[in-house]
Formats: sequence, C-alpha cells, structure tokens
Amino acid sequence: MYPQAIIPNQSYSPTSHGLMTWTHTEIIQHMLPRISHPMFVSGPFEIMEALEAVLTQGSAYGQFRNQSAISYFNATGEEALVEVIVSGYGSAATVLNAETVYYLSGRFIARLDITNEQDPYVFYDQELTLNIGNFDNIPSGIANKVGFKGLGIVVERTLIDAPCAANSLQQDLHVLIRHTDYNNLRKDKAVFEVMYIVPGNRLQQKTHGLYQLGREVHLAGYIRGFNPLRKCWEVQVLNLSVPSGNQTSVSPTKPSRPATKHNIKIQKVGSMVATATPAPVASTSRLPPIITPSAMQSEGRPSFESPSGSNIQYSEEGEVPETAGGEPETEPPFKNTYPKRRSGADMISEAYKRSKGK
Repeated sequence: MYPQAIIPNQSYSPTSHGLMTWTHTEIIQHMLPRISHPMFVSGPFEIMEALEAVLTQGSAYGQFRNQSAISYFNATGEEALVEVIVSGYGSAATVLNAETVYYLSGRFIARLDITNEQDPYVFYDQELTLNIGNFDNIPSGIANKVGFKGLGIVVERTLIDAPCAANSLQQDLHVLIRHTDYNNLRKDKAVFEVMYIVPGNRLQQKTHGLYQLGREVHLAGYIRGFNPLRKCWEVQVLNLSVPSGNQTSVSPTKPSRPATKHNIKIQKVGSMVATATPAPVASTSRLPPIITPSAMQSEGRPSFESPSGSNIQYSEEGEVPETAGGEPETEPPFKNTYPKRRSGADMISEAYKRSKGK
C-alpha cells in the first residue's frame, strides 16, 4: 500500500486509532532540524532574595528562582551590578540561601523582545552548584569573574579604535553573535544577540579574519557589562574555535580588584535600556560607539571586512612567524642540557675494553 500524499492544511492521524493528529505545517516543522546555539555561563553569583517558584502542577518540583546580579567593571573602572534571575530545577530541599555566594553553571538567556520580561535568566544545573560562602569572605571580589562559552552565528563585525598600553591605540573587533536556545519557563525558542569584543593585541589580532558574516563560531571569555544603547550584553573574548578549523587565541585576564559591592546600586536591564541616551564619545574611550559598515562606506572609509579569496595566511600551531623582511623572528637559542647519547658501536667498544681490563 502506497503512503497517502500530504495535502497542505489537512489533518492526518499517524495511527489507526487516531491517538495523534498533525497538520501539514506541523509535520514539516517536526522534520526540520532545530538550531541550537546556546551561551553557557559559570561563575560566582550572590543570592539577594528568593522569588516565586514555578512548580509543576501537583508536584513539589519545579523552577526555583532567585534574584542575583552580574558584577563587572564599567568604563570608568568602577564596579557595577546588573540584575539577573538565576533559576534551577529542584525542590524545596535544594533551594539557594539568601545573602550567600554560589558558584553556578548553566545556560544564559538574554531576551529583550518581551515587554516587561527583559531580565536575563541563568538556568543553572543543580549538580554543579557550589556554596562559596558569604561575600565578605571573598577579598578579591567577584567583578569580571562570570565566564562564558558560547556557540553562535556572526551577524555583524566592526573594527573600533581602542586605547592600549603605552598611550597608543589598537583596533578591537566588535562582533555581534546571534544565539538560539530554549526558554525553560516560557517553553519557547529564545533568540538573542551578544556583542563580543576581540582585542586587537598581538595574540588575537590574527584571528580577526576568522569572524566572517554567517560563520558559526565557538567563543569563550568573561562578561564585561551591558550596553544599553546597543541593547545587548558585552563580553570579552579570550578563546576562539571555528568548528571547521582549529584556530585558538588566548589573552590574559584583568587583575582582581578589592571588593566594594554592598554600596553599589543594582540596575535592571529594562530601566537601563529605557534611560539610555546616545552621547558623543571620544575615539580614545574604552567603549566607543559602534560604526556600521554601511556608515563607513557612506563616509568614503574603506571596509574592514576581509574580502573573499584573501591571501592572508595565519600561522599554524608550532610555526615560526616571519618578520616583514622574510626573516624568522629571533628568540633565545635553546641550550641542550642533556648528555650526548652514545652510539651502539661506542657502547660495545667500551664494554669490550672493560672485559679486557678484568
């Protein structure tokens, strides 16, 4: 018996008993692959207070939510706090204690497309929860200590002048990455974008050409703040991995600073976006305005996007880079401290002499 042809907008019963009925659209959606480009975070979170739990009907288990915050150093070097909600599946026996710092690991959801629900969520895993203790017992503080690992698609890239050592400038790459994940509470797809800052230093400048529009990339680093003008979170990139290759770059983290959290006002993402006003920023600012490629072309400025078929070559792991003159970069020579290995003939000859001496 041949299968029945699928007619659009008509219902079908996969079983003879009619236990399930699908439309043509639902069948197509079920067959399509579900894209998952999540963003995982891990780090210290201080629990402020417990929020209303979302329990499964007729069960003591569900999502137990708590108010917390992500701490970071802003453009002026001062510590700032942005409110987040940490939520974990469990029961009353696994709830987090207020005024306690926990090391949490889980998925980060930062949607801004839902009115009155703009607080970012961290859906943490109970198995990885670690009680660190009271905030006063952490002398180094927890600013810039929330790390991330994210997989996403490049949707925008722009080179920006940024200050660096010796009062000079370097060109940092601002890459807008689109993430796609699942919202446990709303039970729907969550799509959001995050701005990734790739430093223009010697270590990571060579990776700028790998951030091509539409390319899937895997990044790691730490959260460095929220940009209300762009309406997205900003993160500092430390590592890069392209699924089709093995290019990785690492840069050092910032030193710890004294903890001064308790006199800092916690900001909400919604209020930051509502009160954000664009202002002129000097080119030497740590967070200069984003310059889009279209605006650069209208001003007659060259595009920074790498052209297709570019002959730029990136050194492989272990390859010795060359200078502009074609000579390899000189490094202190390696001195062999091991004794010279004897050949088989020398060992036999020495043994023969010892036997004669006996």
